[in-house]
Amino acid sequence: MLSGGAPNLKVVYAMKSILKCYGMKFDPVTLSNGVVISTDSRLEVLFVQARLSFKENRTEICLFSPGSSISSTATNLLNSATISG
Repeated sequence: MLSGGAPNLKVVYAMKSILKCYGMKFDPVTLSNGVVISTDSRLEVLFVQARLSFKENRTEICLFSPGSSISSTATNLLNSATISG
């Protein structure tokens, strides 16, 4: 998908899944750009917003505080995600 080749269907389907499918439990969070992230948000939205926050150098809110169960779950998701080209 990222290399310009055919998209990996597992990645495509995973990105369309909602966060509560991964056992995440947290109150909705409104980001500094007005986007609300909740357990009903798609994984794709979380990744897009994370990328935009780096690109736009936004630091007003930290969605995952270090050491929290949400942080651990997010880290595990990111570490287990494989994107093949």
